[in-house]
Amino acid sequence: MSWDVVVRIGNSDSFAPISQGGPVLGVSFDRPGDPFLARESVLDKIADVLGSVPGNTACDLLRAAIVVYSADLLISRRYAADGWTRDINVYLPVTSLAVWQQAGPLLTKLLTFLSGDRWQFYFRESSAEQECYKKLPENLPEVVSLFSGGLDSLIGAIDLLSEGKKVALVSHHGGGSTPKFQNDLFKCLKDEYGEQVVPLQFYVLPPQVPRLDSDPDNEDTTRTRSFLFFVLGIAVADTLGTGIPLYVAENGLISLNVPLTPARLGSCSTRTTHPYYIALFRELLQALNLAHPLNLDYRFKTKGEMLRESKNQDLLRRTLPLSMSCAHPDNRRLENLPPGGHCGYCFPCIIRQAAVFESGIPDAAYDNDIFHLPPLSRSDKGKDLRAMEIALERFSQRGEEKAVFDVLSSGPISPDELSHYIGVYCRGMKEIAKFLRSNKDE
Repeated sequence: MSWDVVVRIGNSDSFAPISQGGPVLGVSFDRPGDPFLARESVLDKIADVLGSVPGNTACDLLRAAIVVYSADLLISRRYAADGWTRDINVYLPVTSLAVWQQAGPLLTKLLTFLSGDRWQFYFRESSAEQECYKKLPENLPEVVSLFSGGLDSLIGAIDLLSEGKKVALVSHHGGGSTPKFQNDLFKCLKDEYGEQVVPLQFYVLPPQVPRLDSDPDNEDTTRTRSFLFFVLGIAVADTLGTGIPLYVAENGLISLNVPLTPARLGSCSTRTTHPYYIALFRELLQALNLAHPLNLDYRFKTKGEMLRESKNQDLLRRTLPLSMSCAHPDNRRLENLPPGGHCGYCFPCIIRQAAVFESGIPDAAYDNDIFHLPPLSRSDKGKDLRAMEIALERFSQRGEEKAVFDVLSSGPISPDELSHYIGVYCRGMKEIAKFLRSNKDE
């Protein structure tokens, strides 16, 4: 079974595809009162802060990302033939039909790698060109940096600001506790760097409509979230002008996200900033004539190395406890705890603890001590730690010369960068092993 996602822009858009017999999801823009209206105010936010909006092609890309993200959330994987791979057809109006028809196969390839689904795009001409806004004010940001509220993005922001750059910090959230972490960090950064800090916090959710199946809950894999996040950054960069770079701060070990066990090769192995995805995204920008360099300056560093080498250690020490790395910060309510905080046992929490241990910078307390999770052998809370220990044992037995097979297990990597990624993978695994060994040495 395949799903049709029909995008309409403006009240005059009455497009309806020839039915293929599957369920249909509508996603609309600029159609007040439409039940399928996407819940977002991205362009209004950009115009309010920067005084203008992106060009037509960047707006097309933004709508595409919102639509993809909406489909990802509203279409359950449980009804896919294999329980995972969905077939999704997207009918999207664009302002430059020829450009998008040429770039379409690349977009499909990118999303297929990122989400594990089969995507197909059908483009048609749109008349929804963006109106011109007032002239851009002076003293605008020089660069754009993605800012999740996590530790890596915090370090990336601190380093750019420490170089004297004026930075547009682009954030996205879907509610929960995430906005609080982001806002607390924005305040700290503005207290330190003043007008150099230009926050743009976006809230994007799919149309508030029933799921396309009988499951009342949203799909929770959201593998395309990073595509939306990247495109939000590009939309801001395009508003600021041609050639404005987008920075993505992510350590190399997380970018690779090597499956800890063979069982995690599929759904548990996300590709948010995987080198192959980054390469495809750069190609897509080039195909769309969006001249914005994509910089991942920490791709060959571990999280611990990022901490040690940050350019404002005093500020980092003050703000590190305010950042959020946990995979599920809102799950604390299940334990009658207020939202937020670090569980201590998920994979990102383990990576963070190892990095903090390596750097010697104090962190806020974690909800759980992973070294004392009873009974560790059977506890769900201990599953990521058990998987990590299996991976470390395999890494130790095979030796660094076999690390190339682990590094390539999640996707291809350019030969020019392969040795560097092998290096950061090995150093990252040793960083974690050192932290876990510290408990046994006590």
